[in-house]
Amino acid sequence: MKRRIIFIFLFLIVFIFIGIISIKIKDSFGMPSAKKEDILKYNISQIVDSTELFDINVYLPVTQFDNLNVEIEHIINEYIEDFKAQLIYLSTDKKYFLDITFDVYQNKQYISFLFNIKQNLGCLHDENYIYTINYDIKSNKVIKLEDLILKNENLLSDMSKFCYNALVNKEEIKAEENMEFIVDGTLPIIKNYETFVINQNTLDIYFGEYQVVPYYLGIQKVEIPYEQINLNI
Repeated sequence: MKRRIIFIFLFLIVFIFIGIISIKIKDSFGMPSAKKEDILKYNISQIVDSTELFDINVYLPVTQFDNLNVEIEHIINEYIEDFKAQLIYLSTDKKYFLDITFDVYQNKQYISFLFNIKQNLGCLHDENYIYTINYDIKSNKVIKLEDLILKNENLLSDMSKFCYNALVNKEEIKAEENMEFIVDGTLPIIKNYETFVINQNTLDIYFGEYQVVPYYLGIQKVEIPYEQINLNI
């Protein structure tokens, strides 16, 4: 009887030890390197709509912030409704599509979602768009470029200079003879810089197709260190 009790006791110790080891392994290989309190909690929702005429496949985040969720749903619904509205003018001999995916970025105070929109409404090539939503966790509101300008009244001018220099020095762009795209696309006006991500160390600006370069060079991204534009993030 005594031996049986000792055996059970030793078995429990071994079982607990194995459990602790497995938890440590899971933490080491299954968790991101960021601190747990810094990790944004969100679920992924999918919208699928398919007919003989079109396919819609959309992924969107559902966060713990109601105001942010409302903004995301509003934008996604606008893209879907606009896509469907254009179908009534198109031939029924083809099949069209709309795909939306997203990437997420997190700063100590801000969350940024970058939505990759790809669609084809009968063009020879797919159309690609970038849409971004930036959210201030502390104030619980969506951040626009105008909010950042309040931190630096010369922000547009600073971004314009940095982005112009960064773009004209890209190897694939240097080969282009026509620089009018870049001159117009980097002018210090709000509409040129509305698509941005508040990243850890940089303000990332996205320029859509045709904005700063010809279509075949695609969407352009410029990462601006905060200190280069006197922005305290």
